[in-house]
Amino acid sequence: MPYEVIHLAASLQFAGVQSVVGTLWSVNDSTVQRLVEAFYRHLCRDGTMNSKRAARALHRAVQSLAGDKDMPLDQRIVFMHIGI
Repeated sequence: MPYEVIHLAASLQFAGVQSVVGTLWSVNDSTVQRLVEAFYRHLCRDGTMNSKRAARALHRAVQSLAGDKDMPLDQRIVFMHIGI
């Protein structure tokens, strides 16, 4: 329906992107930087990028943030994965 709203991550998936990482609300730049570094380290661990590893890579990256008790909880649980 034309009055429904979808978020950016879902719209990318509808456009054909197989695997999308997004956020549920705004997030601090420093948090995103730490997460992205950990995410790509896990995603490309053998030197190749494989979208089938995206969900696990995100999970491990979020786990790396979970140990930082100085980071607010809402900044540690904001990330989501959609796709394969």
